[in-house]
Amino acid sequence: MELMEVRQRHDRAARELNEILDRDDGNLIVERLCHGMNVLRDALYTRIHEDVERMFGLDSAIAPVSEERTEKITKLEIEIYQVVISFVAACDYGYFPRGNSDMLEWLIRLRLGHGSENRSVMQRVEYYLNKDYSDRRLAFSNVLVHTLHESRRAPLIIFRLFPRSIQ
Repeated sequence: MELMEVRQRHDRAARELNEILDRDDGNLIVERLCHGMNVLRDALYTRIHEDVERMFGLDSAIAPVSEERTEKITKLEIEIYQVVISFVAACDYGYFPRGNSDMLEWLIRLRLGHGSENRSVMQRVEYYLNKDYSDRRLAFSNVLVHTLHESRRAPLIIFRLFPRSIQ
């Protein structure tokens, strides 16, 4: 993705956030949120792929082309999961009401560049949203096993990178 496209998406998201929540610090919030979510996504991917590969060796059945595709699919799933847990945590902490679909769509557009028009993304979001904390985390780890096979060997503690929302 081009840097200019990301910058435009962030600027638009900051303006939308200011309008939705009647704020004036949208740019700061967007930058901090995106930075933190990027760090988490990349750290999780590194732990479940590169660290496991370093410990247990390279999977010779995966060709470099499919490895690139696998990384893209896995990082997309991490992004979708991050959107859901961020939305749930923000609702739980009282930043906005749980039924506020504007904020959920805002997070989806911010992190994924599209909104509810992407049916497969919305299905994944709903899949996670309809679960409680423990089932959501288990579902996420199960999906990762299918998208990135070596993740089944990753220590379970890595999934604690994502904060637990308030029940």
